[in-house]
Amino acid sequence: MLRPTAAKAFGPGRGHDACGRDPAAPRDRLQAIERFFAVLHGFLDDGVSGGVPGRVSSRHGSWRLSRPHPVRDGVEFVLETPSRSIRFLNNLTGMIHVGELTEDGVVPREIFSAQHTPDGFQPIRKVLGPSRSGFQFTAAKTESSLYLSAHTLEVS
Repeated sequence: MLRPTAAKAFGPGRGHDACGRDPAAPRDRLQAIERFFAVLHGFLDDGVSGGVPGRVSSRHGSWRLSRPHPVRDGVEFVLETPSRSIRFLNNLTGMIHVGELTEDGVVPREIFSAQHTPDGFQPIRKVLGPSRSGFQFTAAKTESSLYLSAHTLEVS
């Protein structure tokens, strides 16, 4: 048994487990995507409502963000802007599908997942369409800013 001073000196440090990992850090891709989904919803909610639940009016109409709720394919929330509705679907298999809701159904726009890096899991984004671009590293705050700036949100 190590003396307390040696255990403290050579131990994992405060806030880490015996392997030196942060216990709150996601241990697999599913946990990383669930966290990204929740954080993305939080940033969008802050941007749409200014921290106050409900509806915010802009010069061109109202913005709404639904709460995450279970559906047959997983868990989803919808961002409604004056000109379109965007569906975020966490299919619970390690991917988030983003699509625009139309009268004909959902038009896929992009996919989010997580890539394992030496520092842990990093969210990645793949834009769907004819561009054939690869995955790009991203962050929830960056993505929420992109969605909110796509239609200038001017709170009145």
